[in-house]
Amino acid sequence: MNQTSPHFIPRQRGISLIELMVAMAIGLVVIGAVFSTYLHSKAGSRQAAALSQVSEDASITLGILRAHVSMAGFSQPDANNGFDGFGINRRLKGAAIIGCDGGFKSGEYAMKPSAVTCKTIAAGAAINPPDSLIVRYEADERNGPLVSPTGGGTDAPADCVGTALVKGASPLDYWVSDSRFKIDTDSTDGKNLGLKCLGSGKHATIDVDFDAAAATTNFGGPGNGFQPLVNNIEDMQISYGVADTAQVVPVGGVTAVNRPGKRVVRYINASDVGDPITGDWDKVIAVRICLVVRSEDNVLDQATPYRGCSNAAAPTTVMTPTDRRIYRAFTTTVVLNNRI
Repeated sequence: MNQTSPHFIPRQRGISLIELMVAMAIGLVVIGAVFSTYLHSKAGSRQAAALSQVSEDASITLGILRAHVSMAGFSQPDANNGFDGFGINRRLKGAAIIGCDGGFKSGEYAMKPSAVTCKTIAAGAAINPPDSLIVRYEADERNGPLVSPTGGGTDAPADCVGTALVKGASPLDYWVSDSRFKIDTDSTDGKNLGLKCLGSGKHATIDVDFDAAAATTNFGGPGNGFQPLVNNIEDMQISYGVADTAQVVPVGGVTAVNRPGKRVVRYINASDVGDPITGDWDKVIAVRICLVVRSEDNVLDQATPYRGCSNAAAPTTVMTPTDRRIYRAFTTTVVLNNRI
């Protein structure tokens, strides 16, 4: 009688505790590497977006300032006295461009530019506060955007904040764009907020040199104060290209007289050009603008030094911020073609 052999059943075994721990360790390392890569990728993406925002804000701000500064002094010839022996006599009177080191002190709302006073920068100050700027020119349908006046009517050129300009009574029946640019500061924490502008819209053109009301009449009013243009502008420093002096004999004359030339001999601060009344603002033929623009949010791992626009002791000194934003400086130079 044959006996049947019992079926062979192999022994079953699982993974050991040591193998499990090794697998878990390897998994954690892989997960950690993936998570670290994700975090670095996310941080890099945020920084790239912040840099894009900084560049865009700088481009917009410099574009606004270039558009206005390049038009400084433009005006049509005076119909009653179009030529003064040296060149075309423009009907727009008063200063074309005036700057303030450290910003406006008082009078920035006055229609008469020479009524504006500037802040005094303390001797030995570590950092210059942001500068301010006044730009004036005759506006027309060809050198600026047209907008509808409040209450309706024929379209007119816009001021720096988009408000329609108003012509004066004859012979001042033309538009004057008078723009006051400054960097606004938050009174609660002293942090600079961005570029603001006060425009001359809603106010009829007057003769700022001979109209006594020009020194006391303000551009400000409901809906017509300083308006924000671009945020995140930390600093604005401006220097002015002063022309050399040329000996010019007027047409029909004999004796040569000193007149501003057409070549920049030096760039100086507004305080060195002089005050709005007695300064050499008629000799300014170029403007150099430097902006420091910051990112909207804290995107860096730590506060990172940057090279700013100016420092009282040493220009373009490296600055160390108190936050983790990105800071970048941008510079442009604008020639005042209407002065050359």
